[in-house]
Amino acid sequence: MAAAKAVHATIVMVGLDSSVEAEGLDRVDLLLPGYQTQLSTKFFAKQNDNHKYKNYNRCNKYISIASSRGRLPLTWYEAGYVKMLLDTLGYPGRTYKLLNGSTVYPFGYGLSYTQFNYTLIAAVESMNILLNKTQHCHKF
Repeated sequence: MAAAKAVHATIVMVGLDSSVEAEGLDRVDLLLPGYQTQLSTKFFAKQNDNHKYKNYNRCNKYISIASSRGRLPLTWYEAGYVKMLLDTLGYPGRTYKLLNGSTVYPFGYGLSYTQFNYTLIAAVESMNILLNKTQHCHKF
C-alpha cells in the first residue's frame, strides 16, 4: 500500500473470470469475489488523486481503456436486488425484467464526447390474427 501513495496514477483491474461467472453458474450476490473489494477500497483510500476504471467481464481491457467513450451496456442494480427477484418456479421464472427496485447506474450511464437521447418505443398491446376455420400447425 505504500506504493499507492508514491505513484501519480495506477490502473487496478478487478472483476470476474469464468470460474465465477459462466453459463450454468448462479451467483449469490453482486460483489466482487475474494478480497477484491477490500483491496480496491484500501488501495484507493491511499491515493489522493486517482482515476478509477472498472471493466465489464471479459472485455478486451486494452481496447476498452483506449476507447473515447464509456457508456454502460447494462443496468447496475443495488447489491441486494438478487433477493428481490421473483422465484424461479413457474412463470415467468427468475428475471430482472419485472423488478421495480432502484438502480445504481442506468443503462447507458457514462461519459462521451457526444450526447445521446433514449426513447422508449411503445408496442401494440394486443392484436387480432384472422385464421381459417381449420388451421394446420406444422412441427419444425
